Amino acid sequence: MSRANSRSVRNRKVVNWKEIEDRLRQIRGGTSQVEFGKALGVHQNVVSRYERGAVRPPIEYLVLMARHGDVTLDWIILGDKPRNRR
Repeated sequence: MSRANSRSVRNRKVVNWKEIEDRLRQIRGGTSQVEFGKALGVHQNVVSRYERGAVRPPIEYLVLMARHGDVTLDWIILGDKPRNRR
């Protein structure tokens, strides 16, 4: 890959974290952050930080979210694939 192409790829915004935060809230739905955190085995503060964008969630959390919400990781991260895994 040429330097120009390499710079172009690095500078391109591939992941929109604001949209990921929105999708995480969609998966939680009407469930409280406390109850949702209990279901995932994390504290409510963790759920809040990820949804507000204060901290970027690790891949392990995104996998938990995908499994819990029966959605694909592609949908959570990119938003352009079918929402349901089936």
